[in-house]
Amino acid sequence: MAALLILTTAGVGTWLLRASGAVLLSERELPELVNRGLEEARPALLAALLVITLTRNDGAVGLLTPSPLMVAAVITAFVAWRTGGMLRTMVAGMVLATVLSLLWG
Repeated sequence: MAALLILTTAGVGTWLLRASGAVLLSERELPELVNRGLEEARPALLAALLVITLTRNDGAVGLLTPSPLMVAAVITAFVAWRTGGMLRTMVAGMVLATVLSLLWG
């Protein structure tokens, strides 16, 4: 029960922080530097999550050893480059990761 209370409090606190920023800054014009930084935040976050997923507990060694997730990531990057579509890229990545994980052995 204590864990549920902690998780709920953390979730509400996070939501309040985000909502307060949106409400307080909704009428203001942000400086160009801040806007550029915000544009780069999503790709940077995605790259960080991808590296963490691919390396697992092996650290940098995980990037050098072949794995189904690594192969799926490379092919998915190619799909993203060729199509430019977010939905196609996501579907390709999920299907490739699933199929290659089942076939990798």
